[in-house]
Amino acid sequence: EVSKPVKMIVTLNRKPVLDDYFGADLTFSESRKTQLSLREPKILHVIDNLETGPNELTFHFDNEGYDTCEIFALYFEGEIKA
Repeated sequence: EVSKPVKMIVTLNRKPVLDDYFGADLTFSESRKTQLSLREPKILHVIDNLETGPNELTFHFDNEGYDTCEIFALYFEGEIKA
């Protein structure tokens, strides 16, 4: 566990994620960016109720906090096309 969280900004189709699609671990930052605050290894629920269709989910580090973390796996339900 780390004392200062790793903050990752999350965008959906190059925009902040609408709160209709928030998973349990996604929050708004003070500047209204959609973000994850990572303090310990865990399974994260990032997106929920996403409509079918082409979507681009992007994760990038906020300017504050640590600049590294390890992502071990991504899991998606539904139809995925490459």
